[in-house]
Amino acid sequence: MLDLSKLNVELYDIKLLDGTVLALNRPTQAMMEYVVDMKHIAEEADQAEVIKCITKLFTMILNRNTNGKKFTAEDIENDYDYSIITYVVQDYFTF
Repeated sequence: MLDLSKLNVELYDIKLLDGTVLALNRPTQAMMEYVVDMKHIAEEADQAEVIKCITKLFTMILNRNTNGKKFTAEDIENDYDYSIITYVVQDYFTF
């Protein structure tokens, strides 16, 4: 029997600026589709819109945590520098 639950056991660990350690589940297909859509948005939208899309994606990533902690885009905008956001987004999708 193919047991899909065994394929999804690897978690992405991240230590936030406040010292909180989160264990994040792998990206979903919906997240991957959002990344593809973002590429089209980036070609047509202004920089402010692209930043909002990347911030939304970062929020989606952090909300994949197994700790039960919830984040909003406003939390991210107030607490994280754009360079940190882009670094984490790139790294998360390579694991």
